[in-house]
This record gives sequence, structure tokens and C-alpha cells, in this order.
Amino acid sequence: GYSPRYKLLFWHEMAHNYFMGALGFNQTDRAFLDEGFTTYWEIRIMEELLGPENINVDRWESFIVKDRDRWYRGLRPYILWQKSDFALPLHVESDRPRVYLKYRVSAYYKSASMLFALQYLVGKEGIRSIMHAFYDRWKFHHPYEGDFFRCAEDTLGTSLQWFYDAWVRGTKKLDYSIDKIGSKSPDKASLRIRREGDMIMPVKVAVEDASGNTVTYFIPLDIEPTPPDCDIRLPRWDQLRDPHPEYVFDLAKTTVKEAKLDPEGLLADMNPLNN
Repeated sequence: GYSPRYKLLFWHEMAHNYFMGALGFNQTDRAFLDEGFTTYWEIRIMEELLGPENINVDRWESFIVKDRDRWYRGLRPYILWQKSDFALPLHVESDRPRVYLKYRVSAYYKSASMLFALQYLVGKEGIRSIMHAFYDRWKFHHPYEGDFFRCAEDTLGTSLQWFYDAWVRGTKKLDYSIDKIGSKSPDKASLRIRREGDMIMPVKVAVEDASGNTVTYFIPLDIEPTPPDCDIRLPRWDQLRDPHPEYVFDLAKTTVKEAKLDPEGLLADMNPLNN
């Protein structure tokens, strides 16, 4: 293929040496642990070494809109199948789906999207710490997904059971929206967030004022740590126990130029247009 597309394949297969090889994931029974983890790191390597928008660089470059690697190889293929109700739970044996693309979306794209959602929570260094601890603990011992999540919980010091249930067990859809920006008084504004889908996640929202200054707010589910890229931690939105789909909070100023959910674009949100 044309550069840098062949590099994508090279780094993908190189990552298999860790996940299928040294860790010994069961690729028949748990394909998502091997192919999905490998796809995630292939994309991360592309972003680190070549920048985030290099997948579509080829001889037709002048005719193609540049796309972010994580969307081209991870989030978008998963979202398209999820919207069509064809997505499967992650724990699907390789020979079970009767249509190859169903297997591929579950094993490659949904798994990679799950790891980007974990990066959304803990940051790049958090993911790196989890992976290093997991590799040190489980190399040559054939681990499964429970082993990975227990290692992640030990590394982070918090429970990820809700995350495991949302991403591994089911086929829930992720969609949050900014429902309304309101003015409460001359010196205060409010922002209303709405959960449109049935998957729950902590919420990040970046608010830019008229001067161009941005503050990123974090709305936790419970006691999980504040992500490193967030400035203000708000009271929790207990979506684990309270089904109410809306959350309202006050902003420091009324001069709001823009408010944006998932400012890094890491989540497989079913409708980014309402972000």
C-alpha cells in the first residue's frame, strides 16, 4: 500500500507480539482482547509518531477529506454498526457470528472504542500505567478480560465494574447531548446535560468564554478519580442508581461562547452533532 498505510499494518502486527504472543490471549474465544487491543495501540502509535490525521494520505490525497486515525479505524465503524443494531457484545467467539463484519466490528472496532473510552477516563499515561502493570503481572499466563479489569482497578484504586458492564457485557448505545445553556442571573449561567442513550459514562464538558479561555468540567458517576485534563470536578451524577436523564450545573460566567462534550473526541458517541 501507499505510505503511511503500510505502517498501520506493520504496527498492528507488531502489537500482536505482545497481546496474542507474550500475554497469550485466546484469540478464538476472546478475539476482542487481541485484535481490539492491538488496533487501539496501532492507532495510538500512528497518532504519536505521524500525527492524528494520516490514514488517508495516498495518491488521491487531494480528493479525500483527511480523517483522524481513531475515527477511521476505530470509532466510526463501530458507531455505524451500533446505529444499525448489528453490534454484538465484546465476548463473542470468533466462529459464532454468521457475518464476518459482525465479528470484525466486535473484535476490532468496539474493543478499540472501549479502550479510547478508558483513555477518556484516565488519560494517556493512565492507560500506559495500566498496560505496563497488566503485562508485568500476566505475561505468559493467558489472561482474560476479568484479569485486565482487576489489574486496571488495582492500578487506579477504583472500581470499574460499571465500565465493564457497559462495554463488555451488552450492546448499549452511548449518546449525551448539551440540552440547554440558560441564564440564571446577570453573573451566572447554567448548562443542562442530557443522556440520550442507555450507556452511562462520566461526563466531560469544555466551556469556552468570549475571551477564548476554556474550562473543562468533570461530572463523575461516583468516586472515580478526576481525569488529568479536567479543571473543575462537579457533584456526582449518580446514573448508576438514579435513572433521571438530566444534569444541570452552574457556570461561573454568562459569556459562554461554546460548550462541548467530549472535547478530545475519544468517545463513540452515537450522535456527535448534539455535543
